[in-house]
Amino acid sequence: MKENSTEPNRRDDDAWEDLILSVLSVNKWPVQKTYASLDALRNEGLCEPKKLARMGPDQVVLRLKRAGYDRGEFMNGLFAQRLSSLAAFAMERGVECCVKALHSSERKDLEQFFAVVNGVGPKVIENFCLLRGF
Repeated sequence: MKENSTEPNRRDDDAWEDLILSVLSVNKWPVQKTYASLDALRNEGLCEPKKLARMGPDQVVLRLKRAGYDRGEFMNGLFAQRLSSLAAFAMERGVECCVKALHSSERKDLEQFFAVVNGVGPKVIENFCLLRGF
């Protein structure tokens, strides 16, 4: 990211948060708009894989709305399913293993690792790489 950007350089921040932001910033929804909701997403527990894994999709939809992320009933439901899928994957593989994978600077490695997660495709990985500065 450029030094004069309104967003901080996220390299030293939580990679998991960057992945959550990337999942929510697709289908013509700019990452800047999602990033503006980051504190609220944190407050709702949506950036913590273990908390997210304990929520059902309906609860995720409610928390997305409370965080100011409201793209309508269908889209919020879709993204709730995607976040739930990501959290389930993290619980299955291990959060530490996922975080370690997120610190890879190889796009191909990220795509392969997260390929089985519903909603984590090439655009999400592209957003993630942009947020991470590579």
